Amino acid sequence: MRLFCYLIFMLTSFLTQAQLNIDLQKELIGMQTKDQEIRELADQELRRMIGHEEENNLSVALQQEMLSIDQKNTRRLKEIIKQHGWPGKELVGETGITAIFLIVQHSPDSDFQASMLPLLTASFEKGEGITGQDVALLTDRVRVTKGQYQLYGTQLEIIQGKLVFLPIEDEDNVDFRRAKMDMMPLDEYRRLVEEHYQKTGH
Repeated sequence: MRLFCYLIFMLTSFLTQAQLNIDLQKELIGMQTKDQEIRELADQELRRMIGHEEENNLSVALQQEMLSIDQKNTRRLKEIIKQHGWPGKELVGETGITAIFLIVQHSPDSDFQASMLPLLTASFEKGEGITGQDVALLTDRVRVTKGQYQLYGTQLEIIQGKLVFLPIEDEDNVDFRRAKMDMMPLDEYRRLVEEHYQKTGH
């Protein structure tokens, strides 16, 4: 009986693992790598802007390269979703899910982002690797694009060399909403962001 149960367990484990699409997972991670490499360069430029009122935009070349990568990643992710539906954890693993979030979050297609928000939220609720912060980031991005106030205070701009939060709805209760998504209080987040961009600033 024990041997039989063990064989059933091994067979179940094998079938679960067999569902993981390693090639698709690797492709998504590769897309994520390109996404993060260009944003590291952008981050370096942003750090140099802090404290310089005359510098408020990334270089045109960097913006164009970032847009090209984001457009390419978006097109490919749309193809993947058309073929597989939402690629859940069982198909691409948590690393693949993380890559999907970044591609969606940085997509220049606002309608696509809005359509992915319910799927991302469902993935979070299933415990597939999406965090509350991920949901908050995309929620705020979608709302800001629509001209609405953000809910969680994740979106900032550099205005005259200073980091400024975009308007927040019901700001008195923003920390309550952030806590529900397992996020730090807004003032602490603000301090960490400011420290990050001041480390290498002029």
